Amino acid sequence: MHGIAEPGAANAGAQLLFVIPAFNEQENLPNLFADLAESSDLLGENSRIFIVDDGSVDETPALVESYRGPLPLELVRLE
Repeated sequence: MHGIAEPGAANAGAQLLFVIPAFNEQENLPNLFADLAESSDLLGENSRIFIVDDGSVDETPALVESYRGPLPLELVRLE
């Protein structure tokens, strides 16, 4: 008998790694975080989202570091 799986159930043990490049994206990051948070139930427990900052001179790194929402974000800074 087949039932309907709960959202995220299929990914509960999966580890998905996302890499998102960013350069001076302070104005776009809040929208990105909101959009990703709406789909956060698709991520497995061990999933990570890496925001790779490529030497931004705006507040991009600070926004990622100060994020306190449901997404498993990690900042990687390149000089």
